[in-house]
Amino acid sequence: MKIPYIDIHSHDITQNKEILKIYSILLGNEIMIPQNILFSAGIHPRNTNNATDSDLSIFENKTDNLLAIGEIGLDFSIKTLDKEKQLYWFEKQLRIATELQLPVIIHCVKAYYEVIRLLKKYPLSTVIFHSFIGNNEIYSQINKNRYFISLSQKSLRSTKTMNILKNVDVNYLFIESDEKDNIFDTYLTVSAIIDINPEKFREIIYKNFISGFNYVKLA
Repeated sequence: MKIPYIDIHSHDITQNKEILKIYSILLGNEIMIPQNILFSAGIHPRNTNNATDSDLSIFENKTDNLLAIGEIGLDFSIKTLDKEKQLYWFEKQLRIATELQLPVIIHCVKAYYEVIRLLKKYPLSTVIFHSFIGNNEIYSQINKNRYFISLSQKSLRSTKTMNILKNVDVNYLFIESDEKDNIFDTYLTVSAIIDINPEKFREIIYKNFISGFNYVKLA
């Protein structure tokens, strides 16, 4: 079977037979639980001011198509968000991810060092910084801990992120569509930047998915 494109993080529920997509559910916003698609779920930092324990009930009876907890994390750019509540819900979900041995998909804005400090407290199976934007120093810390970064078109519009691609570790890399990106275009762009054959690049990302998610079935 042809190796699919991996879309590690998407807010578009539309499916495509060429793409193995993880649809992201923002707990507290959405009540629909997908039955036949792969998905992640988590309390986004933007929703932490009003989050409740009931928002996490989805994890009490985990289904096989729940592949990750996320997007979760910290966003210190939004001044109306209570930092203490962000920290509380982030750590609570990290504990759940540890218990369930699920990967975590991280949303991080202006909080990288705090996020990394907290991640180190937990024996997490896989950590992915989604739609990564960061400089060489931040990337070095992420890669040193064997965390993944995932790139979107938004990532590629950042000069500092483009600079890290010169020496990016492709074995700890994912691609995503996030809100509305064309995943095929992002694959082609990144493979060209790092000078890898597009088919070989797709194989590498698929292998990362198999190892990072302990996934054993082609889409």
